[in-house]
Amino acid sequence: MLSRLRYFLSAAELKSLTRAAAVHGISQSAISQHLDALEKELGFRLFVSPRRSLRLTDAGESFYSTVRQLVSAFDRKLSELKRQSLYPRRCITLGVLSSFMGPELTAALNLLRAEGIDFTLRRATHEELFDDMRLGKVDLILNDQRRSFSPVYVNRVAAVRPRYVTLSPAHPLASHDRLTLESLRSYPCLMLTPPAFLNPENRFYRKVIGIEGELHACDSLSTALLQLEDGKSLFLGDGHSSSHTFLQKPLLAATGPLNVTYCVFYVKEGARPLQEEAADLICKAFQNH
Repeated sequence: MLSRLRYFLSAAELKSLTRAAAVHGISQSAISQHLDALEKELGFRLFVSPRRSLRLTDAGESFYSTVRQLVSAFDRKLSELKRQSLYPRRCITLGVLSSFMGPELTAALNLLRAEGIDFTLRRATHEELFDDMRLGKVDLILNDQRRSFSPVYVNRVAAVRPRYVTLSPAHPLASHDRLTLESLRSYPCLMLTPPAFLNPENRFYRKVIGIEGELHACDSLSTALLQLEDGKSLFLGDGHSSSHTFLQKPLLAATGPLNVTYCVFYVKEGARPLQEEAADLICKAFQNH
């Protein structure tokens, strides 16, 4: 039953039996058979027939919402139990925004080491980090705030920092002390995002930050920095880096500086004291810089 529920979630979210089957490594006919069996067991249709467009029925919409919560809760608890059995020591998995370049991260990791907390570091994009946290793949995340705080999480504001534009010394805008959204319009802007999260990241850059020029996706920070060497592209890196290879300029909007709020998040239910301790140390590292 659990596998069939996962097949159903993938089909509903991807709106394609082919893509859903590829995600789970089975054939399209096999996933179709599993969905038929699930509908027969439930006694109602999940998708509008025929399934070419994969539109959910009203009952399917309601069932999807319930199943999504249940499967997420199951995965989170399973990951938690696995971590507890594998890592009985003072050990955490910390998710960090893949575009973060500031010295605060190094300072935070040093504080964790000094307090005898072992850690595994996972770099990911904003949406990936929240998915990982919901699924219990990470204990806490250092991320930027893009939405209202949720009561489901512990939300700790680490710092509010200016948003910086990273560029090559050979870039035409390199001589400017500050950059405006208007001045960026003529140059490609690089985003760190995997294909699955391209649309939400694109919306964030357009609607929230206000980027109007071209947007190019990169799969890693190293790839983005390599592309900057052409002297044409720009990158909105997080944090103020001390690197001498690239320049960083504050970004201004018409109303004033554009700021970023960096936060430490973790799931409130079932939280361990070690998560709170780690969050305290990360926030302390930001306060000291």
